[in-house]
Amino acid sequence: MRNYLHRHWEANVGRARERSATRTRNVAPDPCERHWAFDAMSVSARRTTLAQAERRTPLTALTVPADSKALEGIAALSTAYDLAAGERFDAEVGAPDWPARAPHTAHELALSADRALTLLAALPLAEDPDAVSVRRLHLAALAVVAGKPDAFRQWREPLVAAGRMPPAFMLNVVWESLLLDQRLADPDALREQVAHVREELTVAPTRSAGLDLAMRSFAQLNLVTAAGDVLTYRTRGAPTNVLSRLAQLLQDARRGTPGDREMRAMLVWLAYAVAARVAPLNDQLVLPSV
Repeated sequence: MRNYLHRHWEANVGRARERSATRTRNVAPDPCERHWAFDAMSVSARRTTLAQAERRTPLTALTVPADSKALEGIAALSTAYDLAAGERFDAEVGAPDWPARAPHTAHELALSADRALTLLAALPLAEDPDAVSVRRLHLAALAVVAGKPDAFRQWREPLVAAGRMPPAFMLNVVWESLLLDQRLADPDALREQVAHVREELTVAPTRSAGLDLAMRSFAQLNLVTAAGDVLTYRTRGAPTNVLSRLAQLLQDARRGTPGDREMRAMLVWLAYAVAARVAPLNDQLVLPSV
């Protein structure tokens, strides 16, 4: 009887420990998910949603309908990562040493970008070329922050080859080169493209009767100015405050797009991507590489 009770007690303890471990896995969030935006979805639901997103390739995301509930979950979780990054950026960008951060925090940012990349790549593309342009740059920035630039190419190339991706706007071409190319093959051509886009954007607000379009043009002008600064830095070097200046340009661009959720999110991740791309080149800045 005594042995039976002992075995029964050991079995109960074992089951209790297993339940505790399971509860910890399902309830305890990763550090990168300690934000109010994640509260609407349990940790186990987040992992299920992420797994659903991982199963959707670029072409299936575009051509194969998914369960509407699954897509809603993927979109909601993608937005949560964007909101968390946005609030973090708003809190950090005013600091004189932006984007200095502890190594473990840099790891959390990279993990957030990795998951946000998986989620966003699983969502279908809109028909509007402008929206596709924002999505492309959003994904490119996420890939750089995550340290997985090839993941962006793996998303882009099948869609281009299948004729399902509209031609990239010139500003996208410039930014994709600045972010993804280890060596700029033709900096002079990029300078001409930056100048051309800047000229186009300078006259756009005067042609626009709508406030929304004028504000979007203002945001894009900040974006092209930032691209010019990154290009100058990569080819000629720049003062040590280049990151603070770029962050302020992108923050101003965000203020010009108050109702465009994805563009605002893209600008945040672009700021962190620039930091990841530029910081390792700058000997005078003591910044961890993301």
